[in-house]
Amino acid sequence: MNRPISYYNSLIKNRILEHDNSQENLVMSLDKLYLEIKHFQESQKNLIKKVFSSNNKTPLGLYIFGNVGRGKSMLMDMFCNTNDIEKIKRFHFHAFMQDTHLKIREQRNKSKAGDPISYVAKSIFSEIKVLCFDEFQVNDAADAMILKRLFQKLFEMGLIIITTSNQHPDDLYEGGINRELFLPFIDLLKEKCNIFEIEGGRDFRLEKLITNKVYFFPINPKNKSEFHTLFEEISGNKNAGITQINLQSRVIDIEKYSNGIGLMSFDNLCNKPLGTQEYIAIAKNFKTFFISDIPIIDNQQINQIKRFINLIDVLYDNNIRVVFLASERPEKLYKEGSFLAEFKRTSSRLYEMQSESYLKKNHS
Repeated sequence: MNRPISYYNSLIKNRILEHDNSQENLVMSLDKLYLEIKHFQESQKNLIKKVFSSNNKTPLGLYIFGNVGRGKSMLMDMFCNTNDIEKIKRFHFHAFMQDTHLKIREQRNKSKAGDPISYVAKSIFSEIKVLCFDEFQVNDAADAMILKRLFQKLFEMGLIIITTSNQHPDDLYEGGINRELFLPFIDLLKEKCNIFEIEGGRDFRLEKLITNKVYFFPINPKNKSEFHTLFEEISGNKNAGITQINLQSRVIDIEKYSNGIGLMSFDNLCNKPLGTQEYIAIAKNFKTFFISDIPIIDNQQINQIKRFINLIDVLYDNNIRVVFLASERPEKLYKEGSFLAEFKRTSSRLYEMQSESYLKKNHS
């Protein structure tokens, strides 16, 4: 049994993490939930206990909210990755909803009879008993309208959720279209989850970015090493895995992912036919993003420079914190060609994105 509190204490002892009272309180809540889920899952295996036990209610989940950079994603990922809970799975909330909409559409196309949301809920619950969400935020009216129906079904089946958010549940979808129809979901969420606020304190990611450079050039062994070390330090993981963003039209492969932070190369971002939709999806999924191996772009690489300009515009407009590994200074990445005027804006933004004032911006 690898309990969250034991793992957290080992990180403190080995100076991988600094002690933080609010983080420790959150880990204690996660540890308590871990024990409750383990006991519940064991009782579900034992038919006699399952029938006669008066204490086999599905444990309440945990809704964790607080400011950015407080370690919410890191600690939830620690919970997801270091214990032996059965059928536990972690998603970025936006990616989960994209996949859910796709499954609902597919089911509607297959069968005109029946409720596609009920079908999708059963499909989800057959594979997942504990669902971990990162970055729970509702900006999309289509998401807002199906959440109550979907999660009513999932909670009835016995799903447990652990989720992180920058907002208290009462503030979700604030100002959204037909918000009154969304309010029952907020009530349901508060009924099925304990609410934990990870208070104030330090923004550890911001501190790390401000005290380090975020634009590494040229591409040489030293800068490569520092770039990837910074990714490991901010994400808290030396063994980051890969993940995907599923859009209706394509799948975006994220080369390295951990604790809400992603890394992709210029090649995968700009040498492939990605556009505004894909770049917006990246901005919605990651508040800190690393871009590696940015080359000097020549005047023959028209598609590449157009995509790079578009990418930087989207990341900048969404206030995404970006760490770059590039061949040259910003103004020397594209020195001649049809898009030189547009690239002057990009170059200026690349400099601004290194500034403390930009890094401290409220991220959308």
